[in-house]
Amino acid sequence: MKKILINGCSFTAGDALTWKNYHPDIDWMKYVFHRKLHPVYSSKQIQQYYTDYKDTLRKKDNVGGQLSKLLNVEVIDIAEDGSSNDILTLKTISFLEKLSPEERKNYHVCVGWTELTRRMVWLPDLNDFFSLHHSHLNQPTFRDRNEFIKEVIISAPDEDHYVNFFSNVFFLQCYLKLNNISYTFWRTLGGPSPAAGRYNEQNIVKNMHLQHDKIFDNADWLSFDKYNQPWIGDVWWNVLTQHKHFISVENPHPSLDGVIQLSTRLADKIRPLVQ
Repeated sequence: MKKILINGCSFTAGDALTWKNYHPDIDWMKYVFHRKLHPVYSSKQIQQYYTDYKDTLRKKDNVGGQLSKLLNVEVIDIAEDGSSNDILTLKTISFLEKLSPEERKNYHVCVGWTELTRRMVWLPDLNDFFSLHHSHLNQPTFRDRNEFIKEVIISAPDEDHYVNFFSNVFFLQCYLKLNNISYTFWRTLGGPSPAAGRYNEQNIVKNMHLQHDKIFDNADWLSFDKYNQPWIGDVWWNVLTQHKHFISVENPHPSLDGVIQLSTRLADKIRPLVQ
């Protein structure tokens, strides 16, 4: 039986999925996300609660946790909130490179690709890579990267974002195939212009003059639409159609219902590959 290595952004990691179960008196959006002062708990206490929650508690019920229950397999969960597709590729390969070639074959890799407008950069102050997003513009921590955010993230044409996305997908796919590691990919969030939908994505792909159907193996993807082109088109977000599928109106991340919905589909697809 194989182990599962799972990676993704906050949709896969869990965000505030079960936070209320552990801290009903600490509003997630107000005191964790926006970091306002709590009348009872100090900022240091809340930070510790959050660290324990994201590193341990939510992993019991997020996508990785659900796969572990559904398939009765060991799951190594390296998904992290705010990850870019660059980071997903780097972290996945970095984890596997620490294993021997024989050990790697005992893993099935699951990656939920995220939105295209996040980009990985090196931040000397953090001494690490970090995923930047348009929301980081003018924040003091990232002031040296304002021009990058404006030019590469905000003002860049959609084609730039798709080239970066496909480059990451193809790079990771090649690494996994080269090392005889089975895998399943899916798209969690859509492109930079979601309102344009599938038509816009197909035109962008056409402009690249690549035969994507021959580059990407559709059988290794979880698809959310009827077109059998899972690397464009509908994403996990698109199948979360009811209010109960989201944590709240203020926090549109998948609720436990939404996570179970995806995890069940994913488990059905990968069951023959891990057992």
